[in-house]
Amino acid sequence: QHNKAYEESAAKFFRHFLNIGWAMHHIGKKDISLWDEEDAFYYDAVQFEDGTSQRLKVRSLIGVIPLLAVEIMHSSIFEQLKEFGTRLKV
Repeated sequence: QHNKAYEESAAKFFRHFLNIGWAMHHIGKKDISLWDEEDAFYYDAVQFEDGTSQRLKVRSLIGVIPLLAVEIMHSSIFEQLKEFGTRLKV
């Protein structure tokens, strides 16, 4: 935010962050999500040969790690760093 020399790299890695988040909610052809709304937790999932899937409801650190990457982006960031906002648009 303070050094514009890093703006392009920041946009690149933020885009990776968004893509990983999307992928965690759209796995495979059936769009399996690792997030469980009821438990508010990420679980691993297994997809079987017949196309069905099942979450492995085992609480572990693996389910907490995605929450460590949470970031709140205020609109002022996009106003200050025009290139950053432009690179994120699809």
